[in-house]
Amino acid sequence: MKEMIGALIVVATVLFGCTGVLVAVAFSTKKSRLEILKSLSGMSLGRDRFIGIAQLWASCFQRVFGRTLLAKRQLISIPLYTLLVSLVFFVVWLLDLYLFKNPEHVFNVPPPPNVLQAIKDFYSKGLLVAIAIDCVTIQLTKWSINVGMRRGFGSWRFLWCFSATIALAYLLFSAAVYWFRWSDMSELYAMLPADEVRPTIAFSPLRDVLYSISLFQPVTFIYATSEGFISSYFMPEPILFYCAVTGTLSLLTITVAYQFARGADWLRRLCMGVVSHVGTPRTNAMSVVFMMLLGLVLVPLCLMAIYLAV
Repeated sequence: MKEMIGALIVVATVLFGCTGVLVAVAFSTKKSRLEILKSLSGMSLGRDRFIGIAQLWASCFQRVFGRTLLAKRQLISIPLYTLLVSLVFFVVWLLDLYLFKNPEHVFNVPPPPNVLQAIKDFYSKGLLVAIAIDCVTIQLTKWSINVGMRRGFGSWRFLWCFSATIALAYLLFSAAVYWFRWSDMSELYAMLPADEVRPTIAFSPLRDVLYSISLFQPVTFIYATSEGFISSYFMPEPILFYCAVTGTLSLLTITVAYQFARGADWLRRLCMGVVSHVGTPRTNAMSVVFMMLLGLVLVPLCLMAIYLAV
């Protein structure tokens, strides 16, 4: 009961305050309202800054990877970019192990075997696949940015390109994860007797995200075979995930910045519309009536809240 009354008081207070603003503006002079409108029309509310951020990010992206789909510079920049992402991941992983998961504070010991195996598996098997994922996602990002520049970053065509880019990037990641898991299982069972029953590797895109968010806990499969339990698969899936994510990060940043710019412009227009439409006799009268009704509702609610508190 107390919570319901408190919520009603909060809602009524907010409405009362908003109505009070309308009444104050309505009772102001016409000259004052015109000055407010002039001031609002000159405000950008951060719109220009957000557009500047989006344009700067798009310019940096195109400078690194080129403007066209067949830009020659990306033959070097994409592999270097993938190597940088992977190196940052492994460095952070090792720092987490030695600084936060090292209660004895011993630094002259090698990393755990699963970490060494994950590094070996990625750079021997996964690096080329990660580069391929980055190559495709970066081309899709270029395509979406070019569409946004021609049609506008709020157009339906750009939103379709944006959605398609995100979906295809995630589909590539899920397909790569499934292939690595299946390949690892096949290599393992190739060393076992031919009549060994092989398990089924499920294609589960939604579950793959949960595994990939656990940055420093790589997925390890334990197979029950005729020779006992065998653990396998040390491919660090988060690297593949973040290769797909960072490839589209520029597109996401540009899109969000432009949406914030549109939101700031919409807020400015809304404020100007409120100021320009209040002031008519009917609006003034309804504002006063509504404010008085809210005041009459607030008084018993506050008294009831005080009674329940005591």
